[in-house]
Amino acid sequence: MLNREKSNKILSILTIIFTLSIPVTVISSFYGMNVTIPGRIEVPPTFLGPYTTMIFVIIASIVPSSLMYWYFRRVGWMSFD
Repeated sequence: MLNREKSNKILSILTIIFTLSIPVTVISSFYGMNVTIPGRIEVPPTFLGPYTTMIFVIIASIVPSSLMYWYFRRVGWMSFD
């Protein structure tokens, strides 16, 4: 029984880690394609300079992950006692 319980805790931790990385993976897959996407290097820099796209991509990756992390903490899935 003890071994099964430990395996379940490890699997729950891995599931949460992989779930938090899904938004980053989706956004990076769009910007990894060789197509013209608004905000890439071909477009002139905007109000934040040449790093505008990178800043927006980082924000678009952090916000959903943070919301999922907050939800997991609220539901009680992040307590690994």
